[in-house]
Amino acid sequence: MFITPPLFQLLVLKTTTYHVTNQRLEYTRGILHRRRDQLELVRIRDLSASRTLVQRMLGIGTVIMETVDRSHPIFRIEAQPDVYALSDWLHQLNADERTRLNYREFEGTQGV
Repeated sequence: MFITPPLFQLLVLKTTTYHVTNQRLEYTRGILHRRRDQLELVRIRDLSASRTLVQRMLGIGTVIMETVDRSHPIFRIEAQPDVYALSDWLHQLNADERTRLNYREFEGTQGV
């Protein structure tokens, strides 16, 4: 059986789940081989939201996070409704967690 690239991408999106706590983002991905991983919110350096023309027509978007995590330097949460509110919420959680941990990052250190 042959799956077309758009159908495969849809299947990947449908089998990806996210769970956000006030300290981390946990996610599970995979169709046949499932992988569960997490990203500490304090390790997020920058957040942005993106909506292509097709995504705008579908009412979805992508949150793009630049992190200091070695396994996830760029992390994308794709096909999310109300992507701007999600991005703002993640930014607030990130700021709260940095304040709670008294986390400071200096230019060029990348969270070391």
